[in-house]
Amino acid sequence: MANLTFPSNPTNGQKFTSNGKVFAYDSTTQRWSVTRVQLLGSLPDDVTLETPDLTLDNTAISFSASGTTVYVHYTVSDDVSVSIANNGLANSSYATATLSRSNNTITITSGTLDFSGANVVVTATNNRTSNTASISLSQALPIIWSALTETSMSLTAPASNFRSAQGNIIAIDGDTMAIGDPENDSLNTGSNTNAGLVRVYR
Repeated sequence: MANLTFPSNPTNGQKFTSNGKVFAYDSTTQRWSVTRVQLLGSLPDDVTLETPDLTLDNTAISFSASGTTVYVHYTVSDDVSVSIANNGLANSSYATATLSRSNNTITITSGTLDFSGANVVVTATNNRTSNTASISLSQALPIIWSALTETSMSLTAPASNFRSAQGNIIAIDGDTMAIGDPENDSLNTGSNTNAGLVRVYR
């Protein structure tokens, strides 16, 4: 490569072929560039490599269930290497991403924890210059109440005009859910009419 002799006084866009590789001249930078070359040594100072092509068929994934797998296919220039890096995915409890060069596929599987703002960065390089693309990831899992434990506590009697039905008042804090049942009389004692109750689930 170091002994290549390029045409003198080239014009913009002029092409030159050597060893099966096509070089093109850019009059703005006054440099020759070449693509699809596998470097075995250094290039002369007046030759640069064009940025590798890199495209993804999906750049944003929002998971809503754990264990979901999405496949992202990519295309690149010939004779380049491709790698991925996880940004914001601390461990497999959030999501995992693997790269397969055999079929140009990135496999992303969701974990068991909510997350947002993470991304998988894809890099294609020809050892002299590189190109990157990013796949943004987020996950919001539905709240699932299981193995609920119910306890009840009495309330003071509601105002006479407060006749809300059970379930109209709900509060959630972490793994605890409280459901109001203001018309329930099961805890009435003595003159404590319409005491109501709150059902607490953990």
